[in-house]
Amino acid sequence: MINDNLEEQAKALFKSWFVDFEPFKNGPFADSELGKIPQGWTIGTLSDVGDVIGGGTPSKAVSEYYTNEGIAWITPKDLSTNNCKFISRGETDISELGYKNSNAKLMPRGSILFSSRAPIGYISIAKNEICTNQGFKSIVPQKAVCTAMRPNVYFCQGLQSKMGKDIRAKYNMAWGYEDKTFNSTNTRPWCGPKFWCPNMQASADGNNYKVFRYADALLMMAECYFYKENYEKSIEYLDMTRTRAGLGNYIYRTPARLEEEIRNERARELFGEFQRKYDLVRWGIWYDAVTSNSDYGPLQLNTTSSLIKPCHRYYPIPDTEVTYSKNNLDNNEYKAYGL
Repeated sequence: MINDNLEEQAKALFKSWFVDFEPFKNGPFADSELGKIPQGWTIGTLSDVGDVIGGGTPSKAVSEYYTNEGIAWITPKDLSTNNCKFISRGETDISELGYKNSNAKLMPRGSILFSSRAPIGYISIAKNEICTNQGFKSIVPQKAVCTAMRPNVYFCQGLQSKMGKDIRAKYNMAWGYEDKTFNSTNTRPWCGPKFWCPNMQASADGNNYKVFRYADALLMMAECYFYKENYEKSIEYLDMTRTRAGLGNYIYRTPARLEEEIRNERARELFGEFQRKYDLVRWGIWYDAVTSNSDYGPLQLNTTSSLIKPCHRYYPIPDTEVTYSKNNLDNNEYKAYGL
């Protein structure tokens, strides 16, 4: 009975949106081969926007085909337990050997994963290169229509969503004020009360500004213990910020996933506090992270307006300082990019 009711609701919602166009009834319409459709819409198939990709499963009889840290491999079950819009790994990875001996196909970051076998109907976006088992019909969007995940979308629908348990979300982001909903917040909220200055006069707002955050120290300890390979102690410090924010204790799986969670927790806890770039730089991932997650042309790769270069992870050294150092300091990396 419950499943029948859900199916009827899904049909009604589909009819409302894509047959009767009720959410758009007050907007302009245009003629099409199917009749009147909302202006700006086009008629097409999935193959017009991307390639539909299946997957495969290496033989479970060969243990060498599976590993804790190999090629990210997703099953429909992994999507059913994933509470984020994005997914990076499943419960287990497959090895290079397993990949070569299966029908799994590696898909790029930003691919859209649809589970087509039980549990059916789950959707997620690949956070990195990924492959799946045969229980998927996934879409690899064409570059012409695929925009990189914007940092705000990646953050608010992935790392710290409105519907999640993290109590910091309502301080970091705002979808409205009191009983009023802000405009244009379907995918991108505004900065939340953490950044508001309601009693600001001239340049004085009366706020207390941090010198060094205790949470920053805790997460630095988590990171230090991680690199000393003391994972139990690392998780102890990591959980001091997670549990305070209403998240459960972190469950250890592999070193790579623990490292990723420490980095993600720094993003959630220290959101908007002007140090994310420095974290990304010291981890050696700044350039890849920015170019992969931004939909702003100058920060993307291979666009006509692209301006970002790997050398931009550091500011150029002023010429006077180069002279004072007797050329022991230089801007040769900038020069290599013609800057």
